[in-house]
Amino acid sequence: FTIVAPLAELPAASRRSFIGQQPALKGLRLLVVDDNATNRRVLALQTAKWGMVPQDTAVPEDALRWVQQGQPFDLAIVDMHMPGIDGLELARALRQTAPQMPRVLFSSLGRKEAGDTEGLFSAYLAKPLRQSQLFDTLVSLLVHEPAPKAAASRAQPKIDAQLGQQHPLRILLAEDNVVNQKLAVIQLKRLGHSVVVASNGRQTLEALARDPYDAVFLDCQMPELDGYETAREIRRMEADRRFGSRPPAFLIALTANAMTGDRERCLAAGMDEFLTKPLDHAQLPLVLRRAVGEATGPATAPASPPPAEPDVPRLDPSLLDTLRGLRVSGEPDPVVEILDVFCRDTPLRMGEAVEAAGNRDAEALRIAAHTLKGSANNLGARRLGIVAGALENAARVGDWETVAKRIPELTEEYAALEALLAEERHR
Repeated sequence: FTIVAPLAELPAASRRSFIGQQPALKGLRLLVVDDNATNRRVLALQTAKWGMVPQDTAVPEDALRWVQQGQPFDLAIVDMHMPGIDGLELARALRQTAPQMPRVLFSSLGRKEAGDTEGLFSAYLAKPLRQSQLFDTLVSLLVHEPAPKAAASRAQPKIDAQLGQQHPLRILLAEDNVVNQKLAVIQLKRLGHSVVVASNGRQTLEALARDPYDAVFLDCQMPELDGYETAREIRRMEADRRFGSRPPAFLIALTANAMTGDRERCLAAGMDEFLTKPLDHAQLPLVLRRAVGEATGPATAPASPPPAEPDVPRLDPSLLDTLRGLRVSGEPDPVVEILDVFCRDTPLRMGEAVEAAGNRDAEALRIAAHTLKGSANNLGARRLGIVAGALENAARVGDWETVAKRIPELTEEYAALEALLAEERHR
């Protein structure tokens, strides 16, 4: 006999965020005892980022003295092998002085190495330390109710690939920024469409002269010919029958910021639609359906104003979460692909910005900063985008005092961002 069972969708896995302060841990005091300076620094830096108050020492006697003097600690993390007093002996002394304080052993072999037959430790952390293991251990020992979320997790969006399955489109993407190129190509290909890339307006015109395309994406800020002038030239060439009898190209404007009047300016230049970067998977299928003549509602949502600078996260993971929803078994991981391109290209653009600033070459600095701003904002590196945008504006007006201030910030911000991107790569 046969059984027909409907396929069930698995519930979406919730995404735990380890970035920024964690309300469940904020303000809790942590004692770290380890003679290895690197281990102490890793534990202190990570827990401080989560809002805890770490105090560390390489000397077990110091730790014991602090507790005996009445310094309050909510939890102690103790290394096994230390000169003088080892982890077991220190844990016994801490249990006598502060019996209610949980103790965690930090060692290469965890419970196996400890030989803890006295119940001295509430938990064990293995080396090398994993961020998720540390977080789970701290929460399980210190939080006695469900931990509040640091931020609402964003569910991975459902991808509308129906159009690509029924009617795969030939798309021409005109974009000069390599990070933005890679991001758009990944998104469009995962929707089932083929993509050809042009790096400026002139290459776009040459590509259209050779082959027809179902849709043409035009970055508004391109070298040689920007998106507006490219659109005007395409319409002129169509009017002159330079492309033969083919129907008019469906032109889609791409811009980094949706400002008042931008949509009208794009339509006046001859474009059919208008999207902001990075491409939104809720809006993109609607625009592409219009490209093949299907009637849809308006595709462009009004842009919400950016938050004030102090509240801007270093990394907004929304885009990377979207890319995770595009993962296909047997295909390259889109998150790794875009991070590889970003981490390869960004230091090059930063080097160009630093060199241009040193030479007081305002135009070269403006171009490098503009490219950095676009890459950073599209990836979700908000703070890096703000610094790059400030550099771009300063270069435009020749404000070298601001340039001198912002160049070091650019380097510092990217260094801090790299650690977050490394975490995202392995999620």
